[in-house]
Amino acid sequence: MHTAVTVPLNTAIRRKFKWIEKIPTSFFIEVLPQIYAFLAENIAPKSNLSYPWSLLHGHLKACHVYVSYSHILIRPYIPPSLSHEPFANATQRIFMSATLGLGGDLERITGIPSFHRLPIPTGWDKQGIGRRYFVFPEMSLPADEIDSLTKAVVERAGRALILVPNDHRTDKYKTLFENFPVYKAQDIEASKDKFISAQKGVAVLANRYDGIDLLDDDCRLLIIEGLPKAGNLQELFFMTRMLAGNLFKDRIRTRIIQAFGRCTRSATDYAAVIIIGQDFHDWLVLKEKRSLFHPELQGELIFGIEQSEERTHDDFLENLEIFLGHGSDWDDVDTEILEYRDEASQLQIPGQDKLFEAARFEVDYLYALWNENYEKCLELSQQIASILSGDDLQGLRGFWYYLAASGAELAYQKNENQVFTTKAIDLYKRASGCLPALNWLRVLAARLAKDNDMQVVVEDDGFLDANVERIEFLFETSSFASPQKFEEAAKAILEGLESNDSEQFEEAHRRLGEMLGFTAANSSGQATPDPWWISNEKLCLVFEDKSDSNPDHAISVKHVRQAASHHKWIKDNVSLSPNAEIYTAMITTQSKIHHDGPTFADEVGWWHIENFRNWSREVISLLRELRSTFTGAGQSEWRSVVREQFLRNSLDPKSIVAKANQKLLRDLDIE
Repeated sequence: MHTAVTVPLNTAIRRKFKWIEKIPTSFFIEVLPQIYAFLAENIAPKSNLSYPWSLLHGHLKACHVYVSYSHILIRPYIPPSLSHEPFANATQRIFMSATLGLGGDLERITGIPSFHRLPIPTGWDKQGIGRRYFVFPEMSLPADEIDSLTKAVVERAGRALILVPNDHRTDKYKTLFENFPVYKAQDIEASKDKFISAQKGVAVLANRYDGIDLLDDDCRLLIIEGLPKAGNLQELFFMTRMLAGNLFKDRIRTRIIQAFGRCTRSATDYAAVIIIGQDFHDWLVLKEKRSLFHPELQGELIFGIEQSEERTHDDFLENLEIFLGHGSDWDDVDTEILEYRDEASQLQIPGQDKLFEAARFEVDYLYALWNENYEKCLELSQQIASILSGDDLQGLRGFWYYLAASGAELAYQKNENQVFTTKAIDLYKRASGCLPALNWLRVLAARLAKDNDMQVVVEDDGFLDANVERIEFLFETSSFASPQKFEEAAKAILEGLESNDSEQFEEAHRRLGEMLGFTAANSSGQATPDPWWISNEKLCLVFEDKSDSNPDHAISVKHVRQAASHHKWIKDNVSLSPNAEIYTAMITTQSKIHHDGPTFADEVGWWHIENFRNWSREVISLLRELRSTFTGAGQSEWRSVVREQFLRNSLDPKSIVAKANQKLLRDLDIE
């Protein structure tokens, strides 16, 4: 049941930025008439948006709106499947899947409050289906050799199923295998016969990690580029903004298992699985997440990782030939996988039992909201928040406090009972306490209090939490769970900061700001600022970089005036809050100022370039330590550690501003 409307935006913008936000429910409801009018006017009767719009029409108050630079998604948190009468009135429903999930995800995905789950057969707690040989070529080979290995492997195997996360990546394989028959998803869905009867061929499918089954000799080679993580804006928002990593660990684990099983459909089946893309590292290589899988899969992964270390192109081909031949040579090494399997045990996702307990109430909440029973929504959402106790589920608890506050606001609009307003303010404050990086939660509480002549004390400016959230997002999207990816970025930054070339220095300076969690940018015009770092749209540190200046000379009046003008340029050209604090600092090799310079220096800070370089090395060193404990987005424990370390090392935004302005240009020795 598709109950979501997704509107694509500008593609060029999408590729340049990675940002996602949720429109707060109370803001969304204020403009509902305009949204109804816009969608009704612009959704054509037979377009792909017309059917989901017909389901959502009349229920937008029960929906959430997520926006990025590429899409707008309007959908309920859980699909209201039981609002569809033919489905709701069925006397019996049977759901068949080998990957049901363990944290209540089945209930959330289907919109059904409870299921009777059939237990797995005895002995299957260790034994899996079929045999996979995992290959991680990027653990040994440079990036420019991966395509040639991929092509050589497919040549040997004859047929291959290639899974990629989006349509954009399918083009790469169509070009790589231009001399092979290439089959698309619709070809395979119509009939597999042409593909499985071809001597050579590749089926390239985008975002299809389940529903395609290739048994035995149908296909012995599976190539996966990019692991199936978040599937839509709601999932991305929960993982990156709501600290809901533990909720989606179960869902991602299920998708990964489904993807790995496309070519092993029976106990005697076997297939090689080639993993491409650095985003595999945190899920398959790091023990913490690998231990969440079935022991058989863990054994296969451990063996595959060992066989992928310090290998050449020819080593990979030789090992694959042994596996695909599946003779006595393979039987000798298969026992190693069985030994790893027997030593492994599957760990629970933190908070898994509480997630499962909460799931049925979450579904009940959805139907109460769908039917505009807002007092019931308030009651259920508070009950769910109570179930989701503990640090492991802090983000989700905050989300349900937020939903409870929204429910209280809606109940007030319906009943005009002031008790609901007071309740909403308290719940928004609780939500903000769990999710300090979401600044708009504080705004909602303050706005509601102001409208009702109440007072709310804002205890935190949110700068550090916003930066920590962006650091986590950068680490996730840059695949920094892999030490190699992090070290490549760190090396580029440190080498750039050592350069006397102004362009290289400024770009490294900008990237350092990103690593510290700022929104960082640079300009290319004459007399415009060099990098600027923004936290939370309320704090901006703008720089004038003079890495190529002559240390024997004094800072000129021209450069002083240039730096002093950056404050105004930022206000005129960069989108910030109206009351944003803007600070300016010059990074330079020079230690003296021209005698006329102090007159124009205003409050511009001075940061000697060698001091800045030393500080930058310390920053990278700390980030390296934090990277070693990073296992993916949405982990409240990791954010807490980052927050603590940043405060201890004076790397919170306010401390960085203070360091950049601890000495002002006007206080330098005059020449």
